[in-house]
Amino acid sequence: MRSLFLILKSYQVLLLFLFLEGLSLALVLQNNYYQNAVFYNSANTYVGSVLETSSSVESYFGLASVNKQLSLENQRLHGELEALKQQVFRENKKIRLDSAFLNQYEFAVARVVNNTTHRSKNYITINKGFKDGIRPGMGVIGPSGIIGKVKDCSAHYSSVISLLHTDLIVSAVIQKNDAIGRIQWNGKSYSTAKLLEISNHLNIKKGDTVLTSGYNKTFPPNTMIGTIQKLSTKSQTYYDIDVLLSTSFNQLTYVYVVKNQLEQEQEILETDSLTLRP
Repeated sequence: MRSLFLILKSYQVLLLFLFLEGLSLALVLQNNYYQNAVFYNSANTYVGSVLETSSSVESYFGLASVNKQLSLENQRLHGELEALKQQVFRENKKIRLDSAFLNQYEFAVARVVNNTTHRSKNYITINKGFKDGIRPGMGVIGPSGIIGKVKDCSAHYSSVISLLHTDLIVSAVIQKNDAIGRIQWNGKSYSTAKLLEISNHLNIKKGDTVLTSGYNKTFPPNTMIGTIQKLSTKSQTYYDIDVLLSTSFNQLTYVYVVKNQLEQEQEILETDSLTLRP
């Protein structure tokens, strides 16, 4: 307390000056309408600016939570959409579909914690591992299309072979005519890949949509890959096709790991078929 009194005594002149200055300002504002209006308008502008800045800062730091909520909602919608796609496909083909096929795919949301795009063999790290039910071989997709395939898992993280990896090959189909081919990255631009083994007698045009085929266990069929950007007939047999990928690999934040509930059943059947003698 003694120290406080000593400080007040040391600054008594300054404190008295500030008090009288404030009192004078209050009297001026109270007795002069113009000065009063100018002061309060300026004060309101200043306070509004401070509040707006504070709100913007608060909103910025809340974006992580909003993005997580949106990704969880997208996870649920992906599951529902995939079930509907399977149902429509089977109905169009006049195939009866039981509940096992309707619920064949589940999706686990994960956040990207590391990602490369400038190498010939690129990998992505996500923050979900085997404790979250993730296993090697599972497909990984994003809001705009396929992304890659899980390679290795630890308890809480997984390494994903990116589609931007020269060794990853994905079975693909051209939507308009069901032409089957293979998607493979050529190690150049992170926005394009090659569509291989498409016969050059087919009617293919720039802008045609390329989807995943049903010939793999990794990705749900009819998942977006991209659109044909350029094609030429360098070979007598096949087109040379560049596909503009639908996924922006340099802007990945949240992804969805695909859990194929019937994958093990299919693998057992295929293994038995290969080992059985005719």
